[in-house]
Amino acid sequence: MAEDKPRYSRISDIIELAVFMQSKVNGITIKDIEDRYFVSRRTAERMRDSLMNIFPSIMEIGKDGAQKRFGFANVQRYRKCLRSRNKFKS
Repeated sequence: MAEDKPRYSRISDIIELAVFMQSKVNGITIKDIEDRYFVSRRTAERMRDSLMNIFPSIMEIGKDGAQKRFGFANVQRYRKCLRSRNKFKS
């Protein structure tokens, strides 16, 4: 009999995904989610959608070729602000 993951494991994956997404300046792609969690494309999309429902500040923040990148919009604004401020210090 195959060993199933505990029911709460998907919740912990979603929380970990939020932390991972927040740590990436340029956001993450669906392919990043697939590779990190060893899931299908559709499951990766569901995981992204779950995060977008929980955190309304997650949105498409750019494209990497044909792949869309998703991340926290407020993190992008904060980092742009820091870059601008650092330019003036130099």
